[in-house]
Order: sequence, then C-alpha cells, then structure tokens
Amino acid sequence: MKMKKMVLATAVGTMMLGGFTPIPLSNPTVRQVEAATISYVKPQDVEVSWISGDIVYDDGSVSKDATKSSQFTTKTSEKGTLIIELKKKEYRYMEMYRDPQASEWLPAFLYVQPYGFDGRDQYAKKVTGIQKSDFINRDSVENFTIRQVYYIEQPKADKKYYLGGVGTSSPNSYYIDAKFYPNVDLTKISKAERSAYIKTAQKGDEIPASNVSHIGRVLIQANDMVLYNKDGKVHRKLKQYEGLRVYQVQGDRYQVGGGFYVKKTKNTLFYVGHIYGKDQHLSVYKPNGEFFKKFKPMENVRVYSTENGRYNVGAGYYALPDFHVNFDR
Repeated sequence: MKMKKMVLATAVGTMMLGGFTPIPLSNPTVRQVEAATISYVKPQDVEVSWISGDIVYDDGSVSKDATKSSQFTTKTSEKGTLIIELKKKEYRYMEMYRDPQASEWLPAFLYVQPYGFDGRDQYAKKVTGIQKSDFINRDSVENFTIRQVYYIEQPKADKKYYLGGVGTSSPNSYYIDAKFYPNVDLTKISKAERSAYIKTAQKGDEIPASNVSHIGRVLIQANDMVLYNKDGKVHRKLKQYEGLRVYQVQGDRYQVGGGFYVKKTKNTLFYVGHIYGKDQHLSVYKPNGEFFKKFKPMENVRVYSTENGRYNVGAGYYALPDFHVNFDR
C-alpha cells in the first residue's frame, strides 16, 4: 500500500476509534518493528513416521535394516518453521535435560537424508544451521517436553526431513509430535513468545460468538444529524460523537431499537464493536501481514467487520483473536 506517511496516519487514525475518541496511530519505529510479534499463520499437520535402513561400517560391511530414522513429511514444499516436540518414552538420557542447570540446547539436527543410513552421521548435510531448543515443564516427569525449532530456508521438493542426534534413532526414544508453520521464522523470537504464538496460532480462526441482540453501533460524526421515529418524524437531534446500538441495517437506515432509526450519510460510521487487550498489549497488523503497532492493555480499537478469523480495524489493518483479546459489541 503506497501512501505518504501523513496520509496513512490520517486515514487509519480516522477509522480506528476507541470509545468516541479517535486513537492516533503513528508509523512504527525501528524498535517497535524489531520487537514485533511475527504474523500468525495456522500450523500444518506433519506426517511423522519411522523408516528402516542399512548401517555401513568402516570396513565396508553392512547390517541390513539395522537402524531407523524419524521422517517428517510436510504438506507443502515452502520455507517455514518445523517444530518437533519430544516427550520421553524410553530414552534414559532425557532426564538430564530436566535439570535447569543443564544445557539449554539439545544436539538434535534436521537432515536432508535419513540419519545413520549408509554410514551417514552427524557430518551429513543438514537442512538448516538455525535451531532453537525449548525445555518445557522441567519440573514434571510426565509432561517434560523438549521443543526443537528449525527454520527451513531452502525447502526440499520431496517435503521430507529427518531428525538426527541423541536418542533419535529409535522409535522407543520419544513420543514425537510435529507442526509446520509456513513462511514464518519462529527461531527469531524468545521461548515465551514462541509458546504464546503457538497457543494462539493453533486455536485457529475463532471470533467469539455474540451474546447480545444488537449487531453493532453507529457513530454520529456531525451535529446536524437527527433520530427518526417509526413514523418517519424527527424525534430529536443527535450530538456529535454520540453512539447508538444498531439492531438491523435496512436500506438507507440503521434501526436503533423501538422503531427509531438513523439515516445513512457520510457523517454516520457503522462498526461492529471494539477490541482491547485485557492484560496484555494488542497487536495490529498491516494489510500485508507486517506488524504495525501495539496498543496498551485496555486501550480500545474499533472493529468494522469480522472476516476470515480477523478483526478488521480499518484501511485493511487487522488484529487476530487471542486468549487475552476481548471483543465487545
């Protein structure tokens, strides 16, 4: 969207309103952009399987089907983040990673070919050198999880990737789960931010259902507007920035209850409600998915429609549903 900075700030500032007071939106600073949450994408399921292969020894001898490798097949061949979660099955060394004083990194890499087959070992070609290890629920024997995070910058055409490293060559080592997040790099954010991101992204497109009878509100933007009764006569004058609940939109008018209505003009602004972060910041994104700005907790942002799992807040800008985001009609 190619617009001058002043035009952008004016257009969005006019449409994104909290209460009855416009919320000014300035362009983000470099610091804001660097600290921004990455755009949310829904994760893709990943097929996890174990395959068998030969071991080739230094003397040339071969043990047929003597080793196994965990294989991860993504649905699409594209850049993105593959997240593999490991929970202990029989792998005896996993317990040492529960110690908070232990290393914050698990030496388990992602390879382009099955790890260990035909003599391939830790020197085999890796998919990526960028990885993160997140140790989750360290105080729990049952729920302790190692979350391996790999950013795939050069995806494979066959969409198959292989895990190699400590304890990863036996189906009895771990319980394994995997998800793929296309076109985002989740290695660039912190463990806490990743956990919040995953929780939100896996919720999917969930706009809370409304428990009120009105469908939105109309904001009066001038002093010359009037409220009509059911007979079409002027009931009273309306004040600028007065807001009325809307129960139905009919042709050229907004029905505001009891047969009363307001006519649609350039000075009426209809919106479906407003959102705010209850105890966390609310992130707003540009039409192209880039981060735009964070709003303080309890700071209102007007919503003009809810489509495709997004809160549309004006000029193509949007926010996403989250456990801390409240939506009020």
